[in-house]
Amino acid sequence: TEIYTLSLHDALPIWPSAFDRLAASFRQERADGLVRLVAGKNFSDAEVHSRIAQELARRGVRPAPSAERPAWFVAVDDKYYFAFERFNRHQAPGRKPPPAREASLPDVVAAAMVFAAKPAEGEVIYDPVMGTGTILSEAALMLPRATLIGSDIDPAAVAAARKRLARFPKANLMRADARSIELRSPLTLLIANLPFGKQFKPEGGTRAFYEAVLRRALSFAAPSFRAVLLTSDEEALHAAAAAVGFSCTKLAAVTLRGEPAAIWHLKPISAA
Repeated sequence: TEIYTLSLHDALPIWPSAFDRLAASFRQERADGLVRLVAGKNFSDAEVHSRIAQELARRGVRPAPSAERPAWFVAVDDKYYFAFERFNRHQAPGRKPPPAREASLPDVVAAAMVFAAKPAEGEVIYDPVMGTGTILSEAALMLPRATLIGSDIDPAAVAAARKRLARFPKANLMRADARSIELRSPLTLLIANLPFGKQFKPEGGTRAFYEAVLRRALSFAAPSFRAVLLTSDEEALHAAAAAVGFSCTKLAAVTLRGEPAAIWHLKPISAA
């Protein structure tokens, strides 16, 4: 879910003008309910909800108990924020159930990876181990005008990915080894579910494979190049990133088929 955050104030109390802005935002965003998350000692969940409901009602806004498009109220200690949904991956035009394939990446995780990359229109996005194209499909739904490049050594996976992304003309999908692939477009974003070394064990080990993939992508990289990668082999990723001059930041921990993994953001150390 994509949200923007409206910060009302950084300390108690909430001023009347802030409630005016909040009511206006409810109308603008067509919010019809309120979900709240309160942590810390400065707020009482029941009191906060009652106060917000009263102030909104005074301004002609009455959130329903059951809502299809709720706003979010998040309070942590003495800071509080309201957020409104702008994009929901389930509502993306043209979304279809993904083709079934053993060990394929869940589309919700792929969507989270794309969102975490904070992509913009005009991106050139490359998935070096695309499988059936789950990540690139999510990128296409989020950014229909992005240039998508994908590669995989499995011909069956490439065929499935081409079928899946057939309606996106800027998708260039090929059967190729990511360690030696030839590319033309300057890449701005590398995003991939890297092999964990469980079902697919790269020759030379995961660390060597990760480094080779990163080095190859860097040879075609634009100045704004960065990467969002999923792996359970944290040690291999950090070693590979250090070898090519990248820093690693963990974005989220996930569990895939019982295997703990994490989503990582990589960027040149000079830009860190």
